Amino acid sequence: MKTWHFALAAFALSHLAAERADACGGLFCSATSPTPVDQAAERIIFVVNDDGSVTATVEIKYQGNPQDFSWIVPVSGTPDFVEVAGKDELQLLDLATANSFIPPTVTGCSNGGGDLGGIPGFACDEALSAPVADNAGGEGGGIRVTEYPSVGPFDDIVVVEGGEPRVLQTWLQDHGYQVSDGMLPFMGQYTVEGYKFLATRLRADAEVQDMVPIRFHCPQPDPEIPLRLTAIAAEPQMGFIVFVVGPRRYTTLNYVEVALDSRDIRLDAFGQTNYQALVSKRIDEAGGLGFVVERAQSAATTAGAVGNVFLGTETEEESRATLREILRDDRYVTRFYGRMDGDEMIEDPIFVARPEGDTAGDVTTLLDLSAQEYDNCTVPPMPVCGGLYCGLGHACAGSELGDGCVCRGGNVARSITSPTGGQTVACSSLAIDLHSAGTDACSGVVCGLGSCIPVNDRPACSCDDGAVAVIDRGSVTCVPATTAVIENDQILWPQPEDVGGCVTSVRGQQVGGALSLALLFGSGLALRRRRR
Repeated sequence: MKTWHFALAAFALSHLAAERADACGGLFCSATSPTPVDQAAERIIFVVNDDGSVTATVEIKYQGNPQDFSWIVPVSGTPDFVEVAGKDELQLLDLATANSFIPPTVTGCSNGGGDLGGIPGFACDEALSAPVADNAGGEGGGIRVTEYPSVGPFDDIVVVEGGEPRVLQTWLQDHGYQVSDGMLPFMGQYTVEGYKFLATRLRADAEVQDMVPIRFHCPQPDPEIPLRLTAIAAEPQMGFIVFVVGPRRYTTLNYVEVALDSRDIRLDAFGQTNYQALVSKRIDEAGGLGFVVERAQSAATTAGAVGNVFLGTETEEESRATLREILRDDRYVTRFYGRMDGDEMIEDPIFVARPEGDTAGDVTTLLDLSAQEYDNCTVPPMPVCGGLYCGLGHACAGSELGDGCVCRGGNVARSITSPTGGQTVACSSLAIDLHSAGTDACSGVVCGLGSCIPVNDRPACSCDDGAVAVIDRGSVTCVPATTAVIENDQILWPQPEDVGGCVTSVRGQQVGGALSLALLFGSGLALRRRRR
């Protein structure tokens, strides 16, 4: 089964799992500051150029047959270039600006207590090729096509404009691009608003692993993400990491900046955190149209941090050199993080510079949790449902296979890519159900104590009363709940009055796979996971 994210990416999944390992007796023993990295998030860099135009670098993730891949994104003007970016640019910038924690304070330990967590010190010029007239729409069809040279693994790079949405669809389909009927209403909205469509496919001899980010330049004065088109194939709680590099700090014109209270953020001794779940919850509570500003600082400071990130790849130095050119001393970097469902993607976020003289200061990525104090050499472990957010208005429950979702109001449960790169479960609305490929997504799918419902050509489970949706061997299914239904405020980790004693083990709450701390922390800290 192929998966598309037409507007931004075609999603790739990587299942990460860690086997049982000893931890540190309930104490923070990481040699570095824990870092909550969303490995599944879509990542974009917007560079606001001196003339006000924008250069976008977009990471494309895709899993499936390479010949079924199409990437289609609305653009406000005809780009004057389309090229490939360095494979490691987004990864370097992401890691250099990611959040990290100062862990809670633990007292009563044999070493004297204290903080046991170590902290390591878009106006386009003339296009590359002239527009080529095409009669696909017949008399009055009005399709105009601008062609671009092939770059990297990408071929048939075009910008198409004009004509009715059905005529655009016909042209794209006739030329080998994947465009479903479900996309037509969205394409119609963008066409009425004057947008064009940048489209590309993979070369016939290219493989999925050859894909690299795409960079293009266009006249749009303020960066914008076409989320309305993304909604067609978005997973529930889809993550976005957006970097805006411009003359000063940026904000969102039509979304809200969601602030997190550090008192609500939890981190246990084994590195498990409620951070991403809390981001989802707080954005949902803000109506779904929001971002958290995770970093706001000078580009020079960011460039220094990029210089301290080492990936061990053959291409990282080339990517680092490109970032040095982008991160000029006179620029500023703002990092936005958001998580939202497809039915929340009703408006395209627009990013604008804050007014000159604005008093909003820098935002560091060091989350200080040291005011959270625990006695008796004990940091409470993540409670049942403490790390699983199923969606606003939905709930969670425990099971023999781990924590799972109790979906309400006719919503269904789907398998999604978790921020740690494995599989987890979330509740999904049936409001956007386009069945674009016409396949039987439920063929061979067993939902256990529930029934399968295809949603956007993916299987989803509607669980019976008393059952909870979990991940079992990579797929969503319904199993008996072993706890009472727990509301989503549990992600704030309300704790018993007396935990008592030193914790020596903890159950992994990431459904379907344990947290990969080697990836999250860059350290030897490991996580104990309950066996099935």
